[in-house]
Amino acid sequence: MKIRNVKARMTSKGQLTIPKTIRTLLKVEEGDFIQFLIESNRIYIQKAVSECPVCLGKGMVMEQPCFFCLESGELMDSFDPFNYQSIWFVRYGINSDLTLNSTNGVVSPSIEIKSNRYSEEILMIVQDAILLTLYKNGQLSEEHLPPTFKTGQIQKFWNKYLG
Repeated sequence: MKIRNVKARMTSKGQLTIPKTIRTLLKVEEGDFIQFLIESNRIYIQKAVSECPVCLGKGMVMEQPCFFCLESGELMDSFDPFNYQSIWFVRYGINSDLTLNSTNGVVSPSIEIKSNRYSEEILMIVQDAILLTLYKNGQLSEEHLPPTFKTGQIQKFWNKYLG
């Protein structure tokens, strides 16, 4: 990883203007949230996703608790659905099998989500949200997204966070 040195001057009110090169790299625009991660004496910044793409920030989806964001309505930018499968099962009775298969260097997802508590419609929205997350995290290329991916409920998030 190449380290780049980019500077910004702090105002008397403690405000910074994020340099254009950083805004472009993070794909942030006016109104977006920035997340600061602190580790020992280092600080990392990243774009924060403030609203869950499944429940649209409400914590509930179609009168059911949103298991994708654990009912919080928010996702951290570092959200990784692979780390949530056991929580989804224990708390919400969601059986999920998420795998990334690699053949000749080409990565393709295999996603299977089942539940007796949630409708097929909700599970399809969650599947799209998982694909969005994998793409955003660089774990999946755009060519492996379904052709209808940029439509429907997930379109707002595609346009805002990735478009």
